[in-house]
Amino acid sequence: MTKRRAIVNLCTTILIFFFLILTISSCATFSSKDVYRTLSVSTESYDAAMRSLGDLYKKDMVDEETKDKAVELGRYYQAALKSAVEAMNAYSRVETDTNRDKATAALIEYSKALGKVMEYITAAIQKAQGK
Repeated sequence: MTKRRAIVNLCTTILIFFFLILTISSCATFSSKDVYRTLSVSTESYDAAMRSLGDLYKKDMVDEETKDKAVELGRYYQAALKSAVEAMNAYSRVETDTNRDKATAALIEYSKALGKVMEYITAAIQKAQGK
């Protein structure tokens, strides 16, 4: 992964995080369609970052400990994604305040997980590339 791609991934993560916060903080703009689209885009960024880290690992540019930590954070991210999707599905079926609050909490946890995993992967890639 080039430095430019790492920066683009980090910027994408930041934009997604802010979009999720804006979307879930305003009842009037809580759009399931927008949230699902954001989850999809962020998942693509996560997948690209993990593939890049995996490529560096295959080239022995990333050590076992770094790979294991990324995998651990990836599991945390995947669990948070699953919870967010399930909460959004429940909210999409029945738009109650309770379901919206559950979806909001799940999306906040998801954005934290995304931030942690992308921050770690970006730093690991930069370290592997000597930057």
